[in-house]
Amino acid sequence: MEMATKNTEVMSQPAIGSVNVVSKGQRYKPRKSKHWGTERSHSDKAEGTNSDSGKRCFRCGGKHTPADCKFLHAQCYVCQKEGHIGKKCPTKRSKGPVSGTNISKTKYLEAQELKDDEFLYGLYNVASVDKGYKVNLNLNGCPVQMEIDTGAAITICSEKVYTDHLSQLSLQKPTVKLKDYGGVNVPLRGEVTVPVTYGNQSHNLLLRVACGNRPSLLGRNWLSHIKLDWPIIFTVTQSVQSQRIDTSVKELLVKHHKLFQKGLGTIQKFKAHVKVRSDVQPIFCKARAVPFSLKETLEKELHRLENEGIVSRVEQSDWATPVVIVPKADKSIRLCGDFKVTVNKCLDEQQYPLPNVEDMFAQLAGGQKFTKLDLSKAYQQLTLDEASGKYLTITTHLGLFKYHRLPLGVASAPAIFQSVMDQILQGVPHTMCCIDDILVTAPSDSEHIKILGEVLRRLEEHHVRLREDKCKFMEDTVKYMGHMVDREGIHPTEAKIEAIKNAPSPTNVSELKSFLGLLNYYCQYMPNLSTKLQPLHELLRQDTSWNWTLQCECAFRSCKDQL
Repeated sequence: MEMATKNTEVMSQPAIGSVNVVSKGQRYKPRKSKHWGTERSHSDKAEGTNSDSGKRCFRCGGKHTPADCKFLHAQCYVCQKEGHIGKKCPTKRSKGPVSGTNISKTKYLEAQELKDDEFLYGLYNVASVDKGYKVNLNLNGCPVQMEIDTGAAITICSEKVYTDHLSQLSLQKPTVKLKDYGGVNVPLRGEVTVPVTYGNQSHNLLLRVACGNRPSLLGRNWLSHIKLDWPIIFTVTQSVQSQRIDTSVKELLVKHHKLFQKGLGTIQKFKAHVKVRSDVQPIFCKARAVPFSLKETLEKELHRLENEGIVSRVEQSDWATPVVIVPKADKSIRLCGDFKVTVNKCLDEQQYPLPNVEDMFAQLAGGQKFTKLDLSKAYQQLTLDEASGKYLTITTHLGLFKYHRLPLGVASAPAIFQSVMDQILQGVPHTMCCIDDILVTAPSDSEHIKILGEVLRRLEEHHVRLREDKCKFMEDTVKYMGHMVDREGIHPTEAKIEAIKNAPSPTNVSELKSFLGLLNYYCQYMPNLSTKLQPLHELLRQDTSWNWTLQCECAFRSCKDQL
């Protein structure tokens, strides 16, 4: 409303940046009138208006003459008379509808509340790259996606939505007339009261059904009853808008927005069990000294873990593991237990095979686009059973803390977590998972959307949480397990190739092992690699002294050039 009344004043000023305000079906062209200025004109006097004295049009309240008002032939929804709108109705001061009209008191109050319902679409179709915010509501037991529009006085859906999902509900005759921003009539098929569910909220709300194929808008009358989860809506929308994502993928992400919620997820139907050999004695280690500069940071991290239910304080324990503090780039820390000195030596490790790189990439054959999903704090989403907690107790200068979630550093943790993820995603085609990284592909976009929907459904069913900033959707190329993956196949990453290329000649056995370890990761790209590296492997033998010969240097350079 404010933009409409000030449009002429804005257009008369030098343009700094502009957008096209578009009504549904036609471009809105503001009426050019010199009477909108601050100076009084002759026509103002003729119509009996005086902008200097603060008088406005009696039809709508705008700063123009009544003869120029676009509501000259509009019908008032309060008194049903022509020539003005509801907010300027002369009978508005009365306590109810005008006698002689067939409008009920309920509809009268609704008309008073909506007032300018001619502006249902308001600024809905402003030309912009941003496609707006959408939310999934459950209408009569069926999921319906609606666009949030605070400029819409009422909530409206298309005729197709009603036919597909709400046809079993009887449609009533419309009690209001609607116009879009440009004043064009919006034909209504009727209105219906529908049961609406959003999260744990349930309401019976009035929905207007528009004729034809129009967008479904969530207007102010529903927003006054439904409390939306705005952080989730913003997070999902901003995440998908940062990438050029297909509309179908956006709908999937909005539908499964719970996957991107903040906080720690808790995987349902599975628990981690750490099995220790029965013949071992408990190992208790004293707390290690903590640098004074890290004490305060360590204490804050322990309090955070305790508040999130990851650890809890205990008075005594047969097992105790010292902690390792790993500083991060943002000056925070990662707290890990040094389980290699305690429980890792006593584990009866679960023999569960981790995925083989060659076998996993064989599933990518025929894939055109790729979606990569990254779990948030993967291990900590899996709770421990009661029997395992006593083995995973850490000792600090603040006392003993027992883990309730699967921690980093336990030797059997990768196998345990991989087993859980394989069971969650079992049977989904063209999908692979390596611990906390999931990769989805398909021969066509339609099949990709279908498979991705099933993966997201299963993850949400088990209350898994994802990191939206690390997820990639339907990309032509993704980085996965140290390889670049595209429709042509798999390739080494540029960063690792550069590291191998710039590696200096080794000067001792330790440096040689580091180089060979990095090179062997890409051995599938270099045939007969073992034969070429034979002089280097000879230096690794215990009975051979270090002697970097010309033959070793040639083998070293040859394999780098081949890669």
